Amino acid sequence: MKQKGEIFYVGVDGGGTHCRARLTDHHGQVLGEGVSGSANVYSDAEGAVVSILDAIRKALHQAGLDEQAFSRLHLGLGLAGAEMRVAKSFLGQWRHPFAKLAHASDAHIACLGAHAGKNGSILIIGTGICGWSIIGEQHSSWSGWGFPFADQGSGAWLGLRLYQLTLQALDGVIAASDLTHSFAADFDFKAEAIVQFYRNATPASFAKLAPLVVQNAAQNDSNATSILAEQQSIIQALIKSMHDFNDQPVVLMGGLAEIVKQNLAAEYQSWIADSKGDALSGALQLARTAP
Repeated sequence: MKQKGEIFYVGVDGGGTHCRARLTDHHGQVLGEGVSGSANVYSDAEGAVVSILDAIRKALHQAGLDEQAFSRLHLGLGLAGAEMRVAKSFLGQWRHPFAKLAHASDAHIACLGAHAGKNGSILIIGTGICGWSIIGEQHSSWSGWGFPFADQGSGAWLGLRLYQLTLQALDGVIAASDLTHSFAADFDFKAEAIVQFYRNATPASFAKLAPLVVQNAAQNDSNATSILAEQQSIIQALIKSMHDFNDQPVVLMGGLAEIVKQNLAAEYQSWIADSKGDALSGALQLARTAP
């Protein structure tokens, strides 16, 4: 039974596509969870706040609580883009309604969760891509500088490569395949229509094309397998850089982690470890350190 005035802990994992919240009591028992939209605090700070609050409200509702419990929540917040200076400034000035708040990047909480608070590294391969390492009080990062200028190998990048190869196929620069043909067909095989549609597309919009690439690669589509081969080369270089830097086990995380792991060369497989927990468990660890 929940006691009046009881303190609760909430872990929030806000990525480029989804924001998830997990509510526990002071014993660590899970009371509720909630999911909402994108929460990249660097690209859309105000939108991230909306998603954070929505996910928390849903977790509270599942636990039979409402917004009146906000003042009793110790919040651990891990957000995409939170390592950027402007995002840190925004979060530091946010007049939030919670009892306590500690914030970090989504990569940091994922690393905490993956290694149960111990030393180790992770590589998140989702809408974006980011490597993160925790050795004592020292934190190191790889990639994660944002799409389209960085984040090579990510889900958004897979979608971008499909977009680029389709335009090349329509121009006759490369041979079309079932993948590029079906994508172009959605736009009546008009390159201008594709360009106009994706002119202001978000990383999440491009990442929605990633499953199409993966599915066609499974059918040995030439352009799809070419894209995944590029991705593997990029990711293996990242893993090698991380391993050479600190010789720590690397946990692969994110929506594309399994397909990447299956295709890694044996040398890289030996450096990969299984996760001990998810990003939300790391966010809850962070919540308990909130000042």
